[in-house]
Amino acid sequence: MPSLLLLVAAAHAASPSAPGDLIISEFLAEPRTVPNYWGEWFEVHNPTDGPIDLLNLTIETDDEPGFTVSSSLIVPAGGYVVFGIDGNTARNGGVSVDYVYGDGSGLDVFQLDHRADSIRLKWGTTTIDALTWDSSGSWRLEVEDNSYQVNRNALGLEWANDLPQNWCDSDVPFGSLYATPGEANSNCPDFGRDTDGDGYTPATGDCDDSDPDVNPDAIDGARSPYGEANDDADCDGVRDDGTTDDDGDGYAEVEGDCDDGDTALRPGAPELDDGLDNDCNGCADDFDLDGDGFTPCAPELRTDGEGWDCDDTDASVNPDAREVAYDAVDQDCDGEDACDLDDDGFYASPEVCVDGVDCCAQDGSPGADCDDTSATVSPAGDEGDPAAGGIPDGADNDCNGVVDDPYLDRDGDGLSVADGDCRDAPADEDPDAPSVFPGAVEACGDAIDNDCNGLVDDGCSTPTALGALSGGGLCAAAGGAPAALLPSLFVLGLAALRRRQPRREA
Repeated sequence: MPSLLLLVAAAHAASPSAPGDLIISEFLAEPRTVPNYWGEWFEVHNPTDGPIDLLNLTIETDDEPGFTVSSSLIVPAGGYVVFGIDGNTARNGGVSVDYVYGDGSGLDVFQLDHRADSIRLKWGTTTIDALTWDSSGSWRLEVEDNSYQVNRNALGLEWANDLPQNWCDSDVPFGSLYATPGEANSNCPDFGRDTDGDGYTPATGDCDDSDPDVNPDAIDGARSPYGEANDDADCDGVRDDGTTDDDGDGYAEVEGDCDDGDTALRPGAPELDDGLDNDCNGCADDFDLDGDGFTPCAPELRTDGEGWDCDDTDASVNPDAREVAYDAVDQDCDGEDACDLDDDGFYASPEVCVDGVDCCAQDGSPGADCDDTSATVSPAGDEGDPAAGGIPDGADNDCNGVVDDPYLDRDGDGLSVADGDCRDAPADEDPDAPSVFPGAVEACGDAIDNDCNGLVDDGCSTPTALGALSGGGLCAAAGGAPAALLPSLFVLGLAALRRRQPRREA
């Protein structure tokens, strides 16, 4: 007969009704030293402040129909119950089981697969808690005598106990096992370490130490875009589905409500001088001082996708304003003045800018585009190749200060580059240029292709290298010197050759 104490407890115990009323806190899917059909078990924790009766609670797994608790089973506030496939402590590893769901045959309706499986606690159609693992990453379970346990900080958090980073092997000796069935779990190795750098460790309440946006100081649902469905960003133990308008103001978290517990905080609400982000745009107390419909909320803080007002004292400056070129004002708040209207990669020359303002600087240097209305005109522009059929277009395409320079007679010899002049520069830059053009007389010994036929000193009968004797060389002498001088020049040449012969020793 049940004791009077148990009857009183059962009379006052509530049924589980909401997610988080019960927590799966520890399990052993396949021990090594005990056969699986005897040693499998799992533990359920009651994190509430009152007793809970598990009568009619359904417990499911992935590949089997599961079972329903058929008798009153009280879990005291803050307490634990252990479900096991076998209740004989002499063969199940010494575990005291509160509810046996197996028949010892190995063909039970509920068996855990250590490779991949789930445990689901259901009250009617409501899932009170669920835990799923597979063979990848930190959820990989081995055949071992260590139970798998949820970190102590996640015991009362229905959302946090679903995260693999909050689970670890138990290191508490228990007979031939390492486990704490029916007792508080031990701390996981990272319990005192701030892994995500948000200032909180699992020991100080961080329920997801892999995510810096989740910690006790976070605003539930405040991360962009306003949280994730089914999270608990502030680690208060209450899962927020993100899709429900909890405060009835017309917006849920996923629709932009930055505080779904306060109707005064919602997208479109008037911003008040109260230290709060009333309109949920990511900034508190940012007012539209110039009345242009935009506030000076910095881009890195915004969560509503709206543009920001980079000058809230001027109504003509906002993200919808028309940009005025070369005035050193960023009217549309895109971060720069309009200085490359033709989009050729070069900013306009400084002379088109506002006086005294170098608004067209690019990479620390003034712009140099001499025509910012034409994408074919810039310091990297091409004047065209006459040899390829190019024609003058009346533009200084390369911004060197000369219009159509390949097509001009710049040295005054009557021909341009387009006409085949291979050396067509102003005489003050190149003194030899006026004497170089197609049809010019080839001057021997000057190492210049005077007639632009691609050959230097062609037509000279004597190599240019010997032309150092006089002005134009032997070729010139033979063409214009008196005949009487030729024997003398020949003798001088022989003498020079003899001086180059090595002297023989006597």
